Amino acid sequence: MQPWNRSLRTLLLCLLIPWPGAGQFQVMGPRSPVIAMVGKEAVFSCHLRPAMDAQQMEVTWYKNHQSGLVHDYRNGQEHVEQQRLEYCGRTQFLKGNISQGQVALRLQPIRTSDGGDYRCLFASSTGYSEAQFKLLVTASGQDPHIHVEPGPSGSIKLTCTSPGWYPEPEVQWSGPGQLQLEPASEANSVEGDGLFRVESSVSVEESSREHVTCSIRNPVLNEEKKGHVSMAGDLFTRVSPWTVVLAVFDVLVAVSLAVISAILMRTTKAKEERSSIGGIDLEEARRYAEDITLDADTAHPSLHVSHSGKHVETLPMKQDVPDKSARFTLAPFVLGQKSFSSGLHYWEVEVPDKYTWNVGLCLDSVKRKISYNYTSPENGFWSISRIDRRYDALSVPRFVVNVENPPLKIVGIFLQYEKGLISFYDVKASSILYTFKSKFTQPLKPYFSPGPHIPGEKQAFKILQVPGGSRFL
Repeated sequence: MQPWNRSLRTLLLCLLIPWPGAGQFQVMGPRSPVIAMVGKEAVFSCHLRPAMDAQQMEVTWYKNHQSGLVHDYRNGQEHVEQQRLEYCGRTQFLKGNISQGQVALRLQPIRTSDGGDYRCLFASSTGYSEAQFKLLVTASGQDPHIHVEPGPSGSIKLTCTSPGWYPEPEVQWSGPGQLQLEPASEANSVEGDGLFRVESSVSVEESSREHVTCSIRNPVLNEEKKGHVSMAGDLFTRVSPWTVVLAVFDVLVAVSLAVISAILMRTTKAKEERSSIGGIDLEEARRYAEDITLDADTAHPSLHVSHSGKHVETLPMKQDVPDKSARFTLAPFVLGQKSFSSGLHYWEVEVPDKYTWNVGLCLDSVKRKISYNYTSPENGFWSISRIDRRYDALSVPRFVVNVENPPLKIVGIFLQYEKGLISFYDVKASSILYTFKSKFTQPLKPYFSPGPHIPGEKQAFKILQVPGGSRFL
């Protein structure tokens, strides 16, 4: 159904059904604006008054207007095929208390563009109601840094910088009476992720003998961060401008050399850590390659497993498949046929260049008939994910994975069962992305979640034959 058809259907439903009155229901949403940090999550809770079973109702979240579909639940199922592209793979419907009319929507990770007005709508054959609420997106940047340099006519120019703010923060300087703001001293800029970089300058006259403070305030959280600089009395009266210039230059050179040295050391160390862990580098890990085949009996009805068992892709509609005990029915997952309870095992997966996916291992005993809001070692999953252009190791808390040349194309997975290690490799770069450290006491199986079907995007995971694998048949 096209978005405009959905809007028309909802509009007609609202016109045909009387506004809730006596014996009907009312939707209650967040009483105050929901505040969410960039990169974190927001939860939109809505419930019915009086409490009643909402399992057969339609529950829909919109942003700003009815064409801004965020998430839709109807006929006992979630329908995300018509949600706006920017929400694909980022919404999770929480319906644990839906029989009492209580539901929630989790949105993650939060972006600067998510802020605005939202609506939560419940509709049944006897009535409908909606609640409106606001999402305020915010981010508090780094502690301010004050840079000192010579200014005109013997003054000193102070420049305060700090990245990572949202919305645009308020900047205030405080200090001696001789503090003078320069014309056009504010030069805040918006970076690629939508966050603001603060850059504000002032000049201090020669007679200054006091501390100068740069304060940056987040207007949503009413949180303030400050940077300080002390103006020594002899700084202006006994030192010529050229001496100040040379001194500042010497300091900058020394700092630059220290920074470059630290970066080189960290880069070398990071390369060493990525190329080898637990004494096993990528080429050594490949010696333990396994012939991994997908188990179609575990596949969620929306996932199609090829006859060879080497490909899995997400379909736009669910298939009519037997509801076996091993099959995932709410979570769009599929497992490998083999289980591992000892030894060393390695395999490679070609991942699609699509908005979102998960891949890794899980306990063979994970529940198959429930929905997972978050997969982590705490509930039996060790995996990495892609959401938009970001890659995460799904640990607690999440760890942002650095991919040297995105998008990631081939993921290598190496299990060292007795050591409790699961390593993920960027095969093209021959580097380690992340290693989980756990203690395994139950059998593990390869786990795949190719994400929702998104028209125009490559959908399939492909299990590859590993060159040089001694156990690959």
